[in-house]
Amino acid sequence: PETAAEMRRVYWDLMKEKGVDESWTWQGVSEAMRDEPQAMRLSEPMRKQCFAELLGFHKRQKDVEARKRERGAASAFERLVEERFCKPEDLTITYEEAAQQLSGEEAW
Repeated sequence: PETAAEMRRVYWDLMKEKGVDESWTWQGVSEAMRDEPQAMRLSEPMRKQCFAELLGFHKRQKDVEARKRERGAASAFERLVEERFCKPEDLTITYEEAAQQLSGEEAW
């Protein structure tokens, strides 16, 4: 790697290979990387910046996954209600009655 961007990418990849995630501290990363010559080509502030970016990346990934799960749960709930209460006579069911009928369902 010649450019700063390439060196940063190598450092990023090294951190990922070592399993660095949001549970790591800077001190732990620094100790894990001290014997990596490629890592030492970057200045400490640049290595810290890469670590912060990796933490942000992991947080964004978790947020995206959480939103996917929430959307999936909302869709499952919607399907459950549509399946259970699709007949015209179901229009008079109250929230309390629906809650009682659906209380054992996972989507509820």
